[in-house]
Amino acid sequence: MGEIKSTLDLVMERTRHLTLNEDEKRCQRIEDGRRRLAGLIQQYADAAISLAQLEDAMRKVETGSGIDLPGDLIRAVLERIDPDADNTPWQEILQNSGQQSVWNAVAALLADYHTGLESLRAARAQAAGRRLAADGITGTAVTPNPQAAADWLEQLAKLHRRWAGNLAALDPTSTR
Repeated sequence: MGEIKSTLDLVMERTRHLTLNEDEKRCQRIEDGRRRLAGLIQQYADAAISLAQLEDAMRKVETGSGIDLPGDLIRAVLERIDPDADNTPWQEILQNSGQQSVWNAVAALLADYHTGLESLRAARAQAAGRRLAADGITGTAVTPNPQAAADWLEQLAKLHRRWAGNLAALDPTSTR
């Protein structure tokens, strides 16, 4: 009877003649290095490794893969910044790696986002208060909920898109 082959065996048979040229190998090493860098950054954020361990591991990844450590590090950190979350780990990484100017720009964008968010909340709360007053609902116990406004999610998404666009402009690897 014939031999039953696994999917892996079939794939290996059909691709055994394929080889990578040097440029493809270099690109694979860089992509692998970027994935390893992203994993290290996440380990630091999860408090699995210290900042010193992160720095040592990043240097080893840079040496073995040929990644552009400042640029790829900035990109990897910028991908993780969330304007609605605690960004302390990302701040520590950028500041400790000599990227204080990048963090200053991010902090300015965060402040701009939060100002815009508060303005949006205030405007929606005011509009909701006016609608409630027009319906005869008034008093000191009436607290309008701006997030219940019909266009709240749309306006919030617009604010997030603006934030993401501004943050993407800080990415030094975006021109590659």
